[in-house]
Amino acid sequence: MPYIVGIDQGGTKTDIIIADHAGNIAAAGNDRDWVPENAAPPAGLKGNLSSARRALRMTRIQHAFNKAMEAAGLKLQDIESVSACCTGADWAFEYEIDRRYLLAALSIEKISLYNDCVGALRGGIEIKNRDCAVLCIGTGANCAVMNRE
Repeated sequence: MPYIVGIDQGGTKTDIIIADHAGNIAAAGNDRDWVPENAAPPAGLKGNLSSARRALRMTRIQHAFNKAMEAAGLKLQDIESVSACCTGADWAFEYEIDRRYLLAALSIEKISLYNDCVGALRGGIEIKNRDCAVLCIGTGANCAVMNRE
């Protein structure tokens, strides 16, 4: 059975869940034990300051992903897709860049990428046809809104 990787990354943490299509969680991983001094960005991810920040985020994602994969006892070919809500996916031009970085970090081609606030917004929408909003206040501040239209 193919598995899906879910990523929730904010400014200070990364959480990953691996689940099957029925919603059964195979494993979870995070970057709480990640040590920046010992980290190198995924191969080919170097460049300007903006690129360096992306590479750093991808290194944290890669760390949490590897922990989750090991805990689940899965191989890369067992993973069908990634759905990621990440900090740094703020403007339209950033989405394709971040997808390329995620591909380089995880070697999984099917990637859905959203701003980290959108994950919080979608997770909180139980009532249809209502206006709603979410504020994410962590290392930075971010918001998402949705209205009936």
